[in-house]
Amino acid sequence: ATAPPRARVPARARPSALLDAARRQLAQGDTAAARQTLRRLDRARPDRAQKASGALLLADALRLDGRRQEAVAAYAKVAREYALAPAGENASFLAAEVLSENGEAAEARSALERYLASYPGGRFADEARRRLKLIAP
Repeated sequence: ATAPPRARVPARARPSALLDAARRQLAQGDTAAARQTLRRLDRARPDRAQKASGALLLADALRLDGRRQEAVAAYAKVAREYALAPAGENASFLAAEVLSENGEAAEARSALERYLASYPGGRFADEARRRLKLIAP
């Protein structure tokens, strides 16, 4: 089977179009194309929420490439810099998820606890509490 052709992104694409293209590229597993698309984001004058989404997508690309330690660091950076944005909450939980997948129980526990301290009623709060119960103290 051959890979689907890369989607062309107009040279003067708006931030929302670039983010949509990067999401499609990641869904197709084309992390290199997604990173290339996201490098164009700053020139397109994104707003703060769009910058946060772009940073989260870059972290996702690292994760998909198997660069898990770099992905954790990237997620942690998004969580710090965009704590009040939805991307910040997502990144906080995703950092814990990657640590858990790596078998880093103590670090995953700390990350889940940080997530719950920051987002006690958050989107992933129930899942974070469930996962904490599964990780030995």
